[in-house]
Amino acid sequence: WSLRQNRDPRDTQAAANGGGQPKAADDDEAQEEKRCAFIGSNFGLPHRDFCYSEAHDVRSGAPKILNVWVPLTDATVDNGCLWVLPREFDPHYAEEQSYEHARPATPSPHEVGVTKLRFPVAASRPVPCAKGSAVCWHNVVHWGGACGKRASEPRIALAATFKARGARATHLAADGELDALLEPLRAHAQSAANRQAG
Repeated sequence: WSLRQNRDPRDTQAAANGGGQPKAADDDEAQEEKRCAFIGSNFGLPHRDFCYSEAHDVRSGAPKILNVWVPLTDATVDNGCLWVLPREFDPHYAEEQSYEHARPATPSPHEVGVTKLRFPVAASRPVPCAKGSAVCWHNVVHWGGACGKRASEPRIALAATFKARGARATHLAADGELDALLEPLRAHAQSAANRQAG
């Protein structure tokens, strides 16, 4: 997941027109991205993984992307299960050019720990499920809950995105971001293999 693909379209347009730098709030958002988006985190900031045109055929509206999330431990509300905003409650689902589509939630630049939500939070749903289950969705706003003190163990999960044959590469594949995310996993696998061999 990356907030970079969903920059405010007004910033992109201003830069294209020679309008200068993105807003200063992006610096705060970049700090939140570093805190929330890394392997081993819960991806706790509500987000969409792709913009509308990456996730849909823009002519027909047919989906091109399917997200799959598989908990390796039981996922409960107490240990940080997935939360989703059903499409029916998302007025900005198909509005790629709107700020709200790109940024359903942003950390406050003025108050630590405060997040501005641009969707009806009361419509969000927890998705508790047993380990080994598969939860699938199509580009809805989602996030991982926090692990509470009452949880017997934190939830651990794998996530994958499947792309329809013939669909163009997403921003992740185009800018090499996936390779950067996989490097820590490769290093860990190599280290484990070295320990096992030696």
